[in-house]
Amino acid sequence: EEQVDSVLERDVPCVIMNYLTKDLPVSCVAIDNIGGAMKAVDYLVKLGHKRIATITGELKSQVAIDRLNGYIKALEKNKIEKKTSYIIHGDFGRDSAINAAKELIKLKQPPTAIFSASDEMAVGAIQVAIENGINVPRELSVIGFDDNPFALNFSSIAVTTIRQPSHKMAMVATETLHNIITGKVKVNKRIILPTELIERASC
Repeated sequence: EEQVDSVLERDVPCVIMNYLTKDLPVSCVAIDNIGGAMKAVDYLVKLGHKRIATITGELKSQVAIDRLNGYIKALEKNKIEKKTSYIIHGDFGRDSAINAAKELIKLKQPPTAIFSASDEMAVGAIQVAIENGINVPRELSVIGFDDNPFALNFSSIAVTTIRQPSHKMAMVATETLHNIITGKVKVNKRIILPTELIERASC
């Protein structure tokens, strides 16, 4: 907020990307993280899963909070009980997911599906499953978020994911900034872009 305030004080045209702000007087372009997470859980429910866990991102970030809230909303919508033991905090990184997945598979009643708040964490969860003789996807389904090609290259199983439109977000943000500079836009815009389910082999 301090960075944005300093930019606005100098009257520099500004657009925030990948963060939905409701309080600052500035335009922003973000993705529907809540809707994307709900899409992921709805898909797992459609496949027949009821024991669905999540590995969250760093909960200091809006993205991680929204994806966790989307997971919880989807459970409520599908009348599935929320279990605190199925919600493990991560930090978007692979190592945190490895630790989280180890914790989940040791549960008396382990989940049959894991929604990871990032593809990097999904890759870590799949790695733990394979190392422990758990078949993905027959015994455990894993879904990620982002459609991150760098993370997905490290997985032996093609990861089902929620794709965020990064390219489109950058284009829309640039177009919005250009419209502000040229005076075509006089009011602040809050633009939310939809996500897309990409079905692969991990579910």
